[in-house]
This record gives sequence, C-alpha cells and structure tokens, in this order.
Amino acid sequence: MNKLKEINTIDELLERYSVEEILLMIKDESLLFWLDSKFYNYQAQSLRKFLQNEEITDIDCIFFFFELFNVSKKYINEDLLYKLSNKLKKDRKVYSLIGTHVNNIAFNQNDLIKLLHTDATIIYLINNEFYIPLEKRGITYIGKENAVINLPFRGNIDFKDFDIHLKDVTVFLDHNIDINQDNLENVKILSGTELIKGNEMLFGSLSQGRDEFTTKCDFKRQVKDLLPIQIGNVFLQKDGYDIEKELFEINPSWNIKYIDYIDKFIQGKRLYFRADRIKAKNIFEQQRKFKLNAIFDTDGDNIYISRVFFISDEYGEIEINEKKIIKLTVNESSGFCISGYGIDLIDKE
Repeated sequence: MNKLKEINTIDELLERYSVEEILLMIKDESLLFWLDSKFYNYQAQSLRKFLQNEEITDIDCIFFFFELFNVSKKYINEDLLYKLSNKLKKDRKVYSLIGTHVNNIAFNQNDLIKLLHTDATIIYLINNEFYIPLEKRGITYIGKENAVINLPFRGNIDFKDFDIHLKDVTVFLDHNIDINQDNLENVKILSGTELIKGNEMLFGSLSQGRDEFTTKCDFKRQVKDLLPIQIGNVFLQKDGYDIEKELFEINPSWNIKYIDYIDKFIQGKRLYFRADRIKAKNIFEQQRKFKLNAIFDTDGDNIYISRVFFISDEYGEIEINEKKIIKLTVNESSGFCISGYGIDLIDKE
C-alpha cells in the first residue's frame, strides 16, 4: 500500500506500473485499499464483490480491471496479449476484449484472405497452417502458437524480392527448393520429404481395374511395382492427442483425384497413429505438418489402399491406423479433444 500513496489516478497507476504488477495488487488487495483511500467508492465496491468469487483466474482479474476502468488498449503489450490467449486456449474473446492487434490476426486461411484485402502491413498467424500469396508485397507475417506456412512453389524463393518478412513461423516445403535466409527471423524450414511418385498414368490405368487383355498375375505384378502415392496432407492439432490411450487422431486433407479410394479406406472410421508421450511430443514439435502416402494392393481385379503412412525425420515411417467411431458418453473422461491432455502434454516445458 505504501508504494501507492503518491498515486492519485488510474492513469498514473498505469503509467507507473505494468499490468502484471497491478494483477499482484489485485490479488493481495492493496489495490482495493488504495481505491478506498482515493474515494473510488463504486470501483472499490465492485472489486470487493468480484474478489468474493471462487476460483478467480489471472485472466478474470485483468478483464475485470480493464472493463471496470475502461482502460485504454495501449497499456496491453503484445507479449501479455498472447500470454492471456494461450491460457484461454486461443479463445477469440481474448482478442475481441483486449486485443491490441485484433484487426490483423488470422486464425485460419479465410481470416488471412480478408486481411490481405486491407491495408495491414503486419499479420499475426495463430496456431494453424496458412498459404501466403507472394504477389501481396510489403507484409510481415508473425507466427504465434506454432503457426505453419505452406509453400507449394517449385522454384527457389527469396522473400526479399517480394518485400515479405517472416518471423516465428515454421515453413513447410512441398518441394525441394532453396529459400534465401534474408527477411527471415526465427524461422524453421521443414521439407515435406518428397517421395518418388509412382507413374501417374500407370496409377490412373490401374485404378480402373484389370481389363480383359491383362492376366491377374500381370495385374498383381503391376500393382506391386507401383510406388507410394501421395494422397494428402495431415496437420497435427495438439488437442488431438489422447494421453491415456496413446493415440494421436488425425484429420487428413485428401488431394488425390481418385477420392473413392479414400472413401473405401475410411468407411466410417477414424484415423490415428499410436505414440507414447515422448514420441507424440517430438513428432508434434519437430514437424507437425506431413504428407500422407499410400501403398496399394489388389484382389486380382481391383486395387485398394493397404497402407497409409507419413515420414518423420526421427522415427521414419509412421503408420496410420483406423478405428471404429465410438460416440463419447458424458461419463467418458479421456476421449479425443475432450480431456485436454494432449494440450497439457505438448505445451508443458
């Protein structure tokens, strides 16, 4: 309380102390005593009533303080903004209530497209995968919470040529290209590990099934010689990991023309891979975005997917499995995206 004696207004308080320091004053009630001493009677009464609530979080306190005094957003810095958003697991209300950068935050590709039609020169990419257009010049992209930028381009890239800056992001390459390090700050570059694709014409022909001029033996041999086919991508979400079952559920984005093979492969099932806690954490942190590859087999007349996998630098081929869809009951405590164990595991330092 002694350190607050010389302060008479809320503006002076905010000029002198950080939001984090004010948070401590709320917790030890020194701010409450100060409000009483400066005749902020309504505010003191409101704060006293607020502190009677059980299980008050730091975020609750900050929200309450800023709304009670209609505090200017200028007092919230970028680090505090994302610290709060992480605790709320990226809830949009963080940005709508206190976001100093609310007008240039993209949670997904649609958000990014909208921002690119504004005069924004700094865009924050939040916990998702994004495609950035090189023709939109003069943009700085800053990643938060493991944002990934996909680059499908086949040619080498120098972002300086496009006046584009990247910071705190992971760049995922679809093809083996070189990226100039200019205009990059704390950027991790990952290769998609291109496989040698099977002959597209051969795959297209085999996908139609055995014709009357091909014996079953020859058809099986041709299918056996077919190299792995890239059938899609997977972007790992940290809340997709079930720590008790040691399963990491995936939601692939398919990109093969013959989509009926995918339908037959899934047939109402979920896809996942098995991983213990250390393996799941390593796979998520080291790469997170992978290309899915398929091996095909045949019954002698038609081909079908027999294996789906992606390649991890540390663990090699990671097999994708299937499981029946099980409707989670209210009493089940550790289903996918329910328990939050995956988030705790991967966020834990």
